[in-house]
Amino acid sequence: MGKKVNNCGVLLLKKDDEKKEIEFELQYLLSLTVQERFQLMQRKSREMLALLEQNGHGNKITAKFGITEVYFPCLDDMIRMKKTAGRTKDLEDLKYLKKIKAKKK
Repeated sequence: MGKKVNNCGVLLLKKDDEKKEIEFELQYLLSLTVQERFQLMQRKSREMLALLEQNGHGNKITAKFGITEVYFPCLDDMIRMKKTAGRTKDLEDLKYLKKIKAKKK
């Protein structure tokens, strides 16, 4: 049916289908315990920080959720990342990110 899950728990589709991607992500997150979700968030945050530093994006934003620090790229870096990815949902995100940037000026 063009939908497959590989052994890493990643959804593989033959063509872009945002609805199926969101359904898959929600089902996956619902299958996790609260502790597993926080562990996932912490792990992904550390991965994001490492990628930001590795690729020279020093302008990260740090947010704190309780005692957990989460890292995000700055707006300009996020715009660059979305352009580079070029997926349908990234290009849609890009429209909103550009509007946010325009309001900040």
